[in-house]
Amino acid sequence: MRNRDGERGVALLMVVLVITLLTAVIIDFSFRTRLDSRLSANVRDTALASALSRSGYEIALSLLLDDAAAATESGGTGGAPAENTAVSELLQKARDEADATEKSKKAGAPAGASGIDTLQESWARMDLLDLQLRPNESLRVEVDDLAGRVNVNAIIIRDASGAQKLNRPVFDELKILVQEALDSLDRKDEGEIKDFDGEDFAYAVADWVDGDETRLSDGSFEDQYYNSLKDAYSSKNGPFDSVAELQLVEGVDDKLFALIRDAVTVYPFDGGGAINVNTAPERVLRSIGMRENDATSSPEPLSEESVGRILDARKQGIGIADLTEFRDLLGVDPTTAFSPTLGFASNVFRIRAVARVNESRSRLDAVIERKDGQPRVLYWRMD
Repeated sequence: MRNRDGERGVALLMVVLVITLLTAVIIDFSFRTRLDSRLSANVRDTALASALSRSGYEIALSLLLDDAAAATESGGTGGAPAENTAVSELLQKARDEADATEKSKKAGAPAGASGIDTLQESWARMDLLDLQLRPNESLRVEVDDLAGRVNVNAIIIRDASGAQKLNRPVFDELKILVQEALDSLDRKDEGEIKDFDGEDFAYAVADWVDGDETRLSDGSFEDQYYNSLKDAYSSKNGPFDSVAELQLVEGVDDKLFALIRDAVTVYPFDGGGAINVNTAPERVLRSIGMRENDATSSPEPLSEESVGRILDARKQGIGIADLTEFRDLLGVDPTTAFSPTLGFASNVFRIRAVARVNESRSRLDAVIERKDGQPRVLYWRMD
């Protein structure tokens, strides 16, 4: 009897052991199955989010090219016509909703004059679209007109002989823009940087871009400051590749950079482009120079009253088409001269599309130049 009881105990122990092992295997198999399923879902969601963000980019690009084509057909200079390609249902929906939004705005003078770009156009109102995607899916698209900013790469230009020289109007705009930002900061505890003013900044930017080693302000060695740093480096002597690169320039700390980063651009790299008064933010408008007489007076920034008139015109849907209309709006004498950087149309835009599918997110940032009938990509990043 004792042997049989022992055999029964061993058998029971073996059964318990086998059941325990099978339970562990089943739990592990179930976990791996759920994990694989979740990974597959994440891969699917990531791919879908990526496709959605690309779709958002294509929507914005198509609206920009349609706008250029319409300006060309009506005799304007806004760009060349786009190719006649098939339009997806999503794109058509975006166009219809943008048109409906424009029609519902307060009546005023027309903002869509041929050859100009304003904040009342469909491409500028992409963030107002409700694309009605499926549950747990979203797509947000924004288009930013970079011609509404001061181009730091335009501070150095070439004369007829090909020699580099200071572009005084852009220099003055940067000086005014930065001085206003500095006046809003408290730098009393930041050592030597507190004595840095808007003119110093403009000269530092110009020295960073030009191709020599000599300070434009006093003829001294321009790398003296950079070489004295703990982690020494040299000025670039070439155009900025990004706005973030401004943080390397003498006198630019985190506080100043945060204030000016959205008011400047580096596009186009060759320094071209003008400030579109129809889209420029208020602080950029305040940096535009004017003078009562082109031959005798020094340029002064636009007055608060003039800036206010421009902003009021935008609220009423008024688009400024040329210099004559600009003078009339501001109520100034016909002989009043403005900075040669003054413009009314745009060709360089940043497109930002952010898509979400469940927990997955895809963000696409692109800068395109709308020119010669085809968009030229100047910057592209997707993550």
